[in-house]
Amino acid sequence: VYWHSETGGKDRQYHLQKLLAAQNAGVTLYMLWEDDWNQRQLQWKQSIAHKLGVSPRGDRVYARSCTVQRLQKDAAADFLKKHNVQRTVPATSALGLYDKEGLLVAVATFKRTANEDYLNQYTTSRHVVGGLGKLARAGKRDGVPLVSFADLCNSRGEAHIAAGFVKDGEVPPDYTYTTGHTRVHKLEYNLKRFLTDRNLTFEKGMTAAQLAKLNNLHRIWDCGKIRFVL
Repeated sequence: VYWHSETGGKDRQYHLQKLLAAQNAGVTLYMLWEDDWNQRQLQWKQSIAHKLGVSPRGDRVYARSCTVQRLQKDAAADFLKKHNVQRTVPATSALGLYDKEGLLVAVATFKRTANEDYLNQYTTSRHVVGGLGKLARAGKRDGVPLVSFADLCNSRGEAHIAAGFVKDGEVPPDYTYTTGHTRVHKLEYNLKRFLTDRNLTFEKGMTAAQLAKLNNLHRIWDCGKIRFVL
């Protein structure tokens, strides 16, 4: 990841422009980060197999034959840790899909706000046809928009569109920090942390971005996201 940071010569538009160049050449490009591969290799192999249509035979289950149940946070977190290709993010509620044998095969987590709700994460242990749509509809409150995002680094929002979501715009590239081999969310390095963390150098009058550079934290830009609404 270091070599795909600003220090490695990759600016804010680099990964997005690479994605668009591939798209213009008729190539569907998915970007897999070093730390994701190192930490979630099995999950990513399953994801790649699914994208290529070469998942093991018998791996498919249909959401119409599954039942929806509300999950405790610990159960949802355990499932996401085992099967999700992305890091788990905070949520206020979670729903699961159980197949005919009573096995948990899909989980969606939600976060509620005053004006709209968010489908934070959706993941499966198998290829669950129609799973996202079934859980999204089950978790949606009447009269409240349900928002979800597709990460352009590894998705074009195909599952969202199939689930009935409508594209509501695009979010420009955003950054994380790295010290070499792993990425860290930018909010973990705010002014308060630079001020209070004795392991970090603090200079009065500097912004958080300037302090990050001073502390050898390198910015890595993604490709942006697609915002969807149900």
